[in-house]
Amino acid sequence: MGEEEKQNWQKVRKFNWKYFSDYDLRRQFYKYSNLGSSVLSEEKLKKLSALISDMQEIYSTAKICAFDDPKNCNLTLEPELTNIFANSRNPDELTHAWINWRKAVGPRCKNLFKEYVELSNEAARLNNFKDAGEEWLENYEDSQIKQQFKALWQQVKPLYLQIHAYVRFHLRKKYGDIVSKDGPIPAHLLGFHEAIGDLISLSVQSRKHLRKLGLLKSNKNDSEEVLNSLFMIGLDKIVYLPFAYLLDLWRWEVFAGKVTPNNYNHKWWKLREKYQGIAPPVSRSEADFDPAAKYHTIGSVPYIRYFVSVIIQFQFHQALCKLAGEYVPNDPSKPLHKCDIYQNTDAGNAL
Repeated sequence: MGEEEKQNWQKVRKFNWKYFSDYDLRRQFYKYSNLGSSVLSEEKLKKLSALISDMQEIYSTAKICAFDDPKNCNLTLEPELTNIFANSRNPDELTHAWINWRKAVGPRCKNLFKEYVELSNEAARLNNFKDAGEEWLENYEDSQIKQQFKALWQQVKPLYLQIHAYVRFHLRKKYGDIVSKDGPIPAHLLGFHEAIGDLISLSVQSRKHLRKLGLLKSNKNDSEEVLNSLFMIGLDKIVYLPFAYLLDLWRWEVFAGKVTPNNYNHKWWKLREKYQGIAPPVSRSEADFDPAAKYHTIGSVPYIRYFVSVIIQFQFHQALCKLAGEYVPNDPSKPLHKCDIYQNTDAGNAL
């Protein structure tokens, strides 16, 4: 960071700019006032960078032994473990992979993560925020953004619960009593971004578009095929939402000091059961640190953006389909799932 930039930042901090009535001026002061982690002393900034780098290295280099070959201990997340979770239907192998991956990553990252939280909060306070969670949320420029996230989740929750129950029913048929009749799904049995790119995919997945490209030969709209297509979109999009929401719910409480290293894991699984309806395949304790099994946790990457992107892509898709005349509310001949905005100028200009 240049010395002049830091001097400007120190001048800006003297103003109570958050209460300026002029929106544009307040926004300019905000941009100058937040130096991110660079606000730390050189020594502490290096320490913070090293902590994140160390956690990333642990995550990227962690290896476990194969379930059916204990001498083969070179299995990494990509591609071996990913392939196991995608293709194996052996619950014992899945449990083995699930437990040992978390054992290889979590405990080694926990103390590093604790220090990372402390330094991240220190930087946030120097930037005039209560904690790092508040600083992350400031990018949305809406003091009620948490309430908006909560309201959005409440709107999609009923659909998620229906998909969850349907998936649980079929997993129970496959695995038997490993899956309870009406409780959470064992996490090891589940394969459960960005808005603009995914928006386009919603249109190109329509059967109408596939026919245009000659990839779908039938002109029939078979109701079961349509339902299956919509169900696949639900598995891809809706099922992802609660995790995309809860990861930062957990981190916001960590940064705020409401969740401490003494109950990191307890709170993590409490949120996963509450929002996702899943539970660990074996008992977990605070000796474990399961949030570290997700890269974004140890990589210091805010995650609520992915929750927002899924919601927004459907809102964008609906708006563009209306402009294109492909979707007309309450008109059964033009439902949203049949929309194809391909080669439509009005929709293209709006996009």
